[in-house]
Amino acid sequence: MNSCWKRRKGYALGGLVAVLLGMGRAEAAISGGGELFGEETVERVAQNSGSPEADRLLEEGWQLYQQGTAESLRRAFEKWEEARRLYREAGIQFGEAAILFGLGRAYEDFGNKLEALDHYEQALSLVQTIEDLPTEANILEAAILNNIAVVYNALGNRQQELNHYEQALPIFQAIGDPVREAMILNNIGLAYSELGQQKKALSCYDQALSLLEAVGDRPGEATTLSNMGLAYSRLGDKLEALNQYESALLIIQAAGDRFTEAGILNNIGGIYSDVGDNQKALEKYSQALILFQSLKDQSGVATALSNIGNIYHALGDNHTALDYYEQALPLRREVGDRSGEATTLSNMGLAYSILGEQQTALDYYEQAWSLSKEVGDLSGEVSTLNNIGIVYGALGEKQKALDYFNQALPLTQALRDPSLEATTLNNLGGIHSELGENQTALDQYKDTSINSLF
Repeated sequence: MNSCWKRRKGYALGGLVAVLLGMGRAEAAISGGGELFGEETVERVAQNSGSPEADRLLEEGWQLYQQGTAESLRRAFEKWEEARRLYREAGIQFGEAAILFGLGRAYEDFGNKLEALDHYEQALSLVQTIEDLPTEANILEAAILNNIAVVYNALGNRQQELNHYEQALPIFQAIGDPVREAMILNNIGLAYSELGQQKKALSCYDQALSLLEAVGDRPGEATTLSNMGLAYSRLGDKLEALNQYESALLIIQAAGDRFTEAGILNNIGGIYSDVGDNQKALEKYSQALILFQSLKDQSGVATALSNIGNIYHALGDNHTALDYYEQALPLRREVGDRSGEATTLSNMGLAYSILGEQQTALDYYEQAWSLSKEVGDLSGEVSTLNNIGIVYGALGEKQKALDYFNQALPLTQALRDPSLEATTLNNLGGIHSELGENQTALDQYKDTSINSLF
């Protein structure tokens, strides 16, 4: 179970600072920001609703959906619609809610986040109108809240993500399901971590770890330790982060969970990269790559390839870096990872820029910028706007460079990211200085110094 996270590094180019986007895989209790509940939740509803025919159609629809073909999906939707009609006629609201939940899950899996959100919210509205909820409906309500949080994570709305996880938590506590409770605590911790509140994240992880230790859930312990590693890394405590990741790795290797092992190796590579030990980072990323390839996990392969490319970039070998990015790019597209695709395109642009091929760099940056806007990735958008500005500066088009830096600046403020804001102010100052506007440049550099303190 996993989530992707980004690391940014700045590179001075002629006094301006370009931004490399790093795609690192942080092992989490959830995938892509959350584990989508599905089959288990539907099965529990289908065993207990009171309408055997509708229950049968619900479960058959789910089995067809899992086959993953266009024809099986069409038949699944037909069965779900018929089951929904029967539940409605029988007045079984939580059965109808289960259908809406299943449809939401299907839309989510096929990448239609807004349609998924609409179905989940309809399901939640139905469940919350039921008085004296049976246990199955309580479980369904918690599952819907969880999946809504997952969608908000994908849409970049961390606060709504957190709100929905926090509504799901007391339901699992009341049901007495410590494993699910721990999973939600992990998810809340990840949301806090994304909001920059690492101490709150660690508090959630500590609670989750205690629950998992009590029930002897060793894989869950490893997941939580890995999440703690991410929080410590974001706090700047790389040694403690490494300790947590290595503890998680020992558990996972003993359990034979090669997928999670690959993810943790990737994270350990990220720590070594952060502290400048590029050879160790390359070793860990390469181990992760071999595992992901053996598991045929194309998303993981793309992540590892991108990270290896970043290491070669850091070593100054941009030709080799491009080789790895070019291998990663079609895999990003194959799995529909548009945010990862934008990151890879941006990094390819940076490599070409360093190699002096500014027009090629600009082509890649423009593609990356367009994708970042489409997926709502403000951080990626800011980084790419800065990089486009640098290319125009290198081409002698100073006013265009200023235009792009000025587009980036308010976005950095919306992100509340002092590091990216400082980078953008530095770049603005550099162009104003080149234009002979020394007082304006000095003002920008002063603001840069203030932001670098945070």
